[in-house]
Amino acid sequence: MAHSLLPDELSVLQHCPLFHQIPLSAIHQLLNSILYTVEEFSAHTTLYEPTCFRHCLGVVLSGQIDVTNGPVSMSHLTPGHLFGAAALYQDEDTYTTTLTVHIDSRILFLPEKVLDQLLGEYPQVRHNYLAYLSSRIRFLSARLRCLAQTDVEGKLMDYLLENQENGMMQMTSTELAKTLGISRASLYRAFDILESSGFLTRKGKTLMIHP
Repeated sequence: MAHSLLPDELSVLQHCPLFHQIPLSAIHQLLNSILYTVEEFSAHTTLYEPTCFRHCLGVVLSGQIDVTNGPVSMSHLTPGHLFGAAALYQDEDTYTTTLTVHIDSRILFLPEKVLDQLLGEYPQVRHNYLAYLSSRIRFLSARLRCLAQTDVEGKLMDYLLENQENGMMQMTSTELAKTLGISRASLYRAFDILESSGFLTRKGKTLMIHP
């Protein structure tokens, strides 16, 4: 069922990669010039799966979407995150992952033709979308590199990729080791190996991950 944007959802869009550095008033004007839908989904609803998906770019307005590939958890999408790029500009009849609603969510959908319009008429949106695709390539590249690591280093890097927030560690070493189910000594060794291998740089509580 289609709905209109709620007032506070415009500010969510301002923090979405697609509308980066675009003023709120300009986003409002932009949305008035295109055809989009806003839909609500309850928890446990499957949004996209390999054999059933939309040729749309989605923006999470509220809630949380879990992304999985078979039994593997890939990421968790929260307000402002994009999804669906892999469903656009290709002729494949399958999608790469499964997207499941974890918490009741509202989603804005931009059909491929509407995205075409935005990319053609708004240079900043075009720049933002290409930057987003580049960041996704780097993220997936880092995931592949994790697979080449031993269990502990791979587990740590995988966790950091999913939970990085402004490059700051959000928990102590003891809490992180407990979360990962490893000893603190193993955690320190894993950090040292990842840093010496060029995967990340540490400075106090600040982490810089290098995909």
